[in-house]
Amino acid sequence: MVAFVPVRDFRVNPSAVWDALEANRRVIVTTHGQPTALMLKVDGESWQDTLKAVEQAEWTGLLTRLQVQADVAGARDLSLDEINAEIAAARAEHPHGD
Repeated sequence: MVAFVPVRDFRVNPSAVWDALEANRRVIVTTHGQPTALMLKVDGESWQDTLKAVEQAEWTGLLTRLQVQADVAGARDLSLDEINAEIAAARAEHPHGD
């Protein structure tokens, strides 16, 4: 289960935030009703493993979004020659990586 906690609760009632985290292990922090952050309860011994798993999930989500964008733009069907032409055009437009 996930608890949703307004960011203002950090100022007004911080113990409620920690209680929600303890009870649910996951807290979504909201700003003006919109999710803005995720808090995860971590084990002092394995917090780095948890961080790696979160980073991997972020990269997987990013890759999925890029694949969807490529599908929408028709870019997944480009040949290698077409891809190289796109790269050459981009480099010509921005010769110094500007």
